[in-house]
Amino acid sequence: MSDEFRKVTILADYASRELAGKVHGLLTEKQIPNGLNDFNPDDLYVNRFRSREYQIRIDTNVRGRDVFVFISPLSLTDRWAGSPEEGNYLYLPDSQLAKTDIIGDALSQAGASSIRFVMPHQTYQRQDSKSTDALTGEPQREPLSVRGFSRIVSNYQSQGAKILTVSPHFRQLAAIYPAGGLEEITTRVVFSEYLEKKFGKKLAQLAGFSPDAGAERLVMGICEDVGIVYFGHCGKDRSKPGEVGGLRVYSHLPIEQIKDKIVIIPDDIIDSGGTLITTATQLMELGAKQVYALMAHPVLTDNALEKLKQGKLNLVTTDSISHDFSGYPNVDVVSLDYILHEAIASMVSGASISGHLFNYQRFKEEKQRRRLW
Repeated sequence: MSDEFRKVTILADYASRELAGKVHGLLTEKQIPNGLNDFNPDDLYVNRFRSREYQIRIDTNVRGRDVFVFISPLSLTDRWAGSPEEGNYLYLPDSQLAKTDIIGDALSQAGASSIRFVMPHQTYQRQDSKSTDALTGEPQREPLSVRGFSRIVSNYQSQGAKILTVSPHFRQLAAIYPAGGLEEITTRVVFSEYLEKKFGKKLAQLAGFSPDAGAERLVMGICEDVGIVYFGHCGKDRSKPGEVGGLRVYSHLPIEQIKDKIVIIPDDIIDSGGTLITTATQLMELGAKQVYALMAHPVLTDNALEKLKQGKLNLVTTDSISHDFSGYPNVDVVSLDYILHEAIASMVSGASISGHLFNYQRFKEEKQRRRLW
């Protein structure tokens, strides 16, 4: 029997509504302890005052509820007067940090039993360590910028605050947070499923390639999942972020074996696309037939979509950040709804999150059992 007072409530800012609605729909098929409230997109009001400060309001009773609130880095640039659809939305990393803090305060004041921030793409992970001066070797006076989110979680620890995120850029991210303050899941099984369904019996034509040494673990895992060869990785000399001064291919196999292969390049984020296009161009010059970039988070700055289209590069990405990809036949989008709903169901039931979300065979078997494959 459900406890009406402890029901799970899903809230979402405007740019997260579609994904949150799909996650809620899958949750209705699960046995959720204490039950699940209906999803109403209007339960979280996010607007701006004329001064452009955020105006936020919780328009539903959350007292005693376990609240999961979806927060996107896409944000209003100005106040909307009639409906949120009329607003102008841009990728504004600062906004996610501000919305998280203000929404957390509103939920705390309203008496939420637990507060879980769902951020499929979490910003402020680029400054993940202190750099050193290239000439003197002295450490720079730089922040670990993701600590801004860590402090928010600390503020609401009495309400069990956590952040749920997908494929973070910073692999040691959890160490920044209070114990248990961060839950991470990965796009590995999602991309493995895409490849198996897309290529089927033609999987032997594929080869995995890592854009850098840091992504090797992800790439090799996907290769293992679907039974394709791992070709190698590249080293990059960066003149500045998004630009590559030089690129070296480190092959684990004879270089000629890349000829006529469809090469997959998985990674966590695509920003301007400059590094990716340079990598893909060199692989095609070495004889690759096609290149598929499997990118978890489509930030897509600096006209990246047009550059990918002109470079004849196929992009496979997720709905962690909402975009309109009409007019770009080279882009496929896979949803994070399944892995997010499984993670949320595990968090409220006390079950292990790892399970089939990190094991492709178990992931596949569970989806087949539920007739979702």
